[in-house]
Amino acid sequence: MTADQLFDFRIRTEISKVRGAYLDMCADLEFLLVDITCMCLLKHESERNYIKEILVSNSMLSNKIKFAKKALGLYNKEYLERHLDCFTAFNELKEWRNKFSHSRIEGDNEKKDLDVLLFISYKDGELDEDKQSLRACYTKLPKYSAAIYKLTIDLIPMLYTERYYSRYSNMLQFPSNRVKAHWHNSQLGINQ
Repeated sequence: MTADQLFDFRIRTEISKVRGAYLDMCADLEFLLVDITCMCLLKHESERNYIKEILVSNSMLSNKIKFAKKALGLYNKEYLERHLDCFTAFNELKEWRNKFSHSRIEGDNEKKDLDVLLFISYKDGELDEDKQSLRACYTKLPKYSAAIYKLTIDLIPMLYTERYYSRYSNMLQFPSNRVKAHWHNSQLGINQ
């Protein structure tokens, strides 16, 4: 194997690893954002599952971030303020995800530097070349992972607890028509 071939193999391996890490992280994020949106806006599980299916397959990551942020703000402004830093991180992550998804990525073939990535894409009809450090790409991952973890551990359990608790307490406070009818019929001596 020549030096050029060895460099090409090594840089392709590194590009695959870092690209995979970003895309994998964003896939998890998309499901998390859809879950937040549905938990905040919809009370019933069957409705949530139907809307989740639509949002997961028919909306872009940028819209999922906007939807989740808006839904959380409508549900509880304090929760949104407490997790605003996560949404900032998600918008940064979205930019990196788009870079990894929509660019051709190459190494520096002249210098044979494994730390230099060249993202080649088109913006406004013009060829755009953006040099980035591979090390810098890896060092950003823990920040984004921490933001996803924060919502997964802190916010999601609260939303589920509140939704299910309020659902069952509402059933006790405001019984369904069937329960009311059963009580009414039992008072009249019907169906006993």
